[in-house]
Amino acid sequence: LGLAATASSGLPVGFAVASGPATIADGTNLAFTGTGTVTVVASQAGDENWNAAADVARAFGVTEPPLRIEASKASVGVREAGEGRVYVRLTMAPATNVLVGVSRSAGSTNVWVKSGTLLVFKPSNWNVWQVATLASAEDENDTKETATIRMSATGLPAQYVAATALDDDIGENVALA
Repeated sequence: LGLAATASSGLPVGFAVASGPATIADGTNLAFTGTGTVTVVASQAGDENWNAAADVARAFGVTEPPLRIEASKASVGVREAGEGRVYVRLTMAPATNVLVGVSRSAGSTNVWVKSGTLLVFKPSNWNVWQVATLASAEDENDTKETATIRMSATGLPAQYVAATALDDDIGENVALA
């Protein structure tokens, strides 16, 4: 979070964390390190032409966002008789290992999860994208079948991705896996 303040003198304003779960890097970048009340103080020291301004303190509450499952995209194309991929990670480090199940939850049975049906996220690898490979069978119709892919873990809200089989009966399939 970038901090900004101006002084009527035009002199630079400095910032410091007086208390709470936060740090300041590069002078103006406020980063939160936990949950609680943070107090930030803005200071302007003055110079040979201007007196120092009175410090201004602002306090506010900080809550950590909940742990969630994140997908690399909201929809994915799956080549007919081929594959498509969606990448999965968590939004923050978990306290313990989190098992994320990946499965087709609705739609065409012609689209399914080929590999990556169970992804293990640890406190050490929560932010590394892991792959779930989707597949679609060859068929004789020219319909683009769709399915909903569900990523879920105990205690977390599920994440959904729309998967569409890119039919090759219409013409050349130029989709990339």
